Amino acid sequence: MDDGRPAILMDAAEARWRWTYGYVEDVAHAIVLAALDPHSAGRIYNVGERETLSLEERARAVAVAAGWRGRVALAPAGALPERLRVGVATEHDLATDSGRIRAELGYAELTPIAETYARAVAWERANPPEADDPADYDYATEDRLLAELG
Repeated sequence: MDDGRPAILMDAAEARWRWTYGYVEDVAHAIVLAALDPHSAGRIYNVGERETLSLEERARAVAVAAGWRGRVALAPAGALPERLRVGVATEHDLATDSGRIRAELGYAELTPIAETYARAVAWERANPPEADDPADYDYATEDRLLAELG
């Protein structure tokens, strides 16, 4: 996105895949709630966002936070080269239910989701990789694949 590419290529099956995330400050808040509440002893709580987004939805949220106006282009499942794939088994989402901690301990995220993405983008921009391998960016292949997708 920061390279100004017109599109992000995603494998269609991977783009639909969902995995529950939690913003670090919100997860820390959940831990404090559980640590301080005597009723939580011996209980198991899942902590994560209330709504589990797909990888495509996450890419779009990052795009908004980054100020990127490109598009997400979906390629048929398995059509992208391995280096452009996330490499997850997409048959089953990894979405967890955080209803227990919400109901029993009153947990709710403290940080609005748009803010979590804005902070993540700001951190990534302030902390670029020490070494960047140009071989990781094969924009000629990406351009060819984008042209094929239309």
